[in-house]
Amino acid sequence: ALDHFEAAFKLNNQLNSSATNAAQIRRHFGDVLFQQGHYMDAFKEYSALSSRKLMLSKMGVKFEAELQYAKGVCAERMSKLDLAISLLANATVLNPKYFEAYNNLGSIFMRSIDDDAVSLALH
Repeated sequence: ALDHFEAAFKLNNQLNSSATNAAQIRRHFGDVLFQQGHYMDAFKEYSALSSRKLMLSKMGVKFEAELQYAKGVCAERMSKLDLAISLLANATVLNPKYFEAYNNLGSIFMRSIDDDAVSLALH
């Protein structure tokens, strides 16, 4: 992951260092961490971007929805389902046409129903 981090910052130096490019690079780094299974680190990268309100206002609501979605998927992978539901729901509020967020919410809810049914059957 460190090699990807260094590569992202080299790319940042080569590009115009505007807030937009820096945000896209940081988002890409979070995506790389996620793909490598480093969900907590990816979550931290996405959260760092989410906390920068001025940058978010420049990137737009769609980008903010994508960050909420990415954090939600990370939370789901870390088995923090309540947090995942909240973040995915936020993504749908920001972008009511965000199919992937609705799909992940449905998946979590279906898994919860299945877990409840198994639990009842065992008791």
